[in-house]
Amino acid sequence: DETCTFDAPTRVVQLCGANPTVLADAARLVVQRTSGQIFGIDLNLGCPKDCAKKGGYGAFLVDRDVDLASKCVAAMCEAVHPIPVSCKTRIAEDDENDATSSCDATINVALRMQKAGARWITLHCRKRNDETRSTLPNYALGANVAKALSIPVVLNGGIDSVQKARMVLKQTGCFAVMAATSFLADPFFLTNPPAGMKRCPGEIANCYLDYCELYPPPSALYMRRHFRWIFRSELQPDTKEELDLSTLYQDWRPRLWTFLVRPYLVNLKQFRAVVSLYLHLSGKLAVSEDDENSPPPTFRDIKALANSSS
Repeated sequence: DETCTFDAPTRVVQLCGANPTVLADAARLVVQRTSGQIFGIDLNLGCPKDCAKKGGYGAFLVDRDVDLASKCVAAMCEAVHPIPVSCKTRIAEDDENDATSSCDATINVALRMQKAGARWITLHCRKRNDETRSTLPNYALGANVAKALSIPVVLNGGIDSVQKARMVLKQTGCFAVMAATSFLADPFFLTNPPAGMKRCPGEIANCYLDYCELYPPPSALYMRRHFRWIFRSELQPDTKEELDLSTLYQDWRPRLWTFLVRPYLVNLKQFRAVVSLYLHLSGKLAVSEDDENSPPPTFRDIKALANSSS
């Protein structure tokens, strides 16, 4: 209901679940709440998180019961016709005794969803148990899925630049590509900076906070999590071993990384101060004569701002 009006013609609402009747009702409710001003409704068949495992939805629904997953898609299609229904899934897990099983199983799932009425399929080119940061997407398998289906196939995973998007489109023959976490780290990443240049996380964070002032998030938790995405590439340690106390207080980067999840970060003043602290510590802020007389905030200063209004 709070989506900007100009987004309405292109927005797709994603649902998750494992009960065809409940999902059909939910899809009807989406159409009702949006007055039908949506491009489509998507069923999440790719979530690998523990919540999905506990609820039996997302990637775990496909792994356990492809028949039920196809019934969910069919029920949603019938409930909101002619509004398109799609689904987003992942590469299937391997069978230890069959090297081609992952590809065959993935194609089978996609074909089943196509037969159930899905108008397009989005495939995350990693498996459920893959680590997103360290596992390269299997675009070759994605290409095989795209060739096997008669409906559009959108490939997702590792799309972090315009050049990467164009390469995947050309090499796989897929209909389109989807970017996800890259937008969390830098919402402007498709408008590439000059060659060899990297956009400053502090600049991105300040711009994000400007939007938070215009469109306040439901809670400060959203801002804390978004800041972790924005600063991840520069602050997150490579290994958990680096987070021991000796390292934590010798290097400001892991200290600031862990500071970003503190529950007392609750208002915009604090998050602005976090950006200021980052810019000073990283040396990315030019120091003027005025700055010399006003030192950057400390971790303690930022914590003390928790009780101030924003």
